[in-house]
Amino acid sequence: MKIKSILQLLLITLILLSQGCIANKILPHKTYHISDNKKYLSEILNAQLINSHLSGKAKLKIASPEINFTSKAIFFFKNPTSIHLEILNFFNQPHLFFIAKNNHIKIYIPSENKVFFDKATKKNISFLIGIPVDFKDLISIFAYRIPEISLEKSKIIQNQNDKHSIFKIINKNKTVKIWIDNDINKISKYTCTLDNSPQIEIEYLSYKQYLNNLLPSLIKFSIPSKNYKLSIEFNTLNFNSFSDNLFNINIPANTEVHAFPSTAVQ
Repeated sequence: MKIKSILQLLLITLILLSQGCIANKILPHKTYHISDNKKYLSEILNAQLINSHLSGKAKLKIASPEINFTSKAIFFFKNPTSIHLEILNFFNQPHLFFIAKNNHIKIYIPSENKVFFDKATKKNISFLIGIPVDFKDLISIFAYRIPEISLEKSKIIQNQNDKHSIFKIINKNKTVKIWIDNDINKISKYTCTLDNSPQIEIEYLSYKQYLNNLLPSLIKFSIPSKNYKLSIEFNTLNFNSFSDNLFNINIPANTEVHAFPSTAVQ
């Protein structure tokens, strides 16, 4: 598998991961009467914040012009700056490690005895996932927050149907649409267009109750312009804390060190 293809899978995966522990019956939710669109959206977005520590297992599936790939993965996330992700091979052994900490990213491929290390710049991330995303936004999305939205400076239009409250958020040449499930007051879909060109689409499906957290057990992510489609089916989820040593993986002394591939892209 090409390193670029693997990296594309990894960074797109970051724009989404988490889930697991035994799911319980959905708890009663807060009832909203929408009288102020900005206030309601702010409450919904703030309610997405999860615990500072999150870990678990997931099944990843990606389809694109360059790769069709299915794999299991384990992950450890610490809000707001650190991620440890392992892509597993057929024998459930780590095939590739992805470590992100304090605006730096590291890729370690044990079978090739190679490590790639560089800053988590917009350019690097854009090379991997097709859109320029700040590292802080990447982390936020992984933590169940949708990409950053400026509500104060935007025009907000609300529509309603039997199932969803639908908000169109317009800011200059950027339009975001958010579908909120009326039964659970959770985001079920997010789309973004720039100059009327579709950028990304995210679906949050099959919500389940995990302790005090109501979270989707399936996330579907796509970049229409790149024909990327990624689904993440979460198997286990744990909110317990873990050691920061997970973000300082030891690399063998004879490992080849390379600059991140995106630095060569114009």
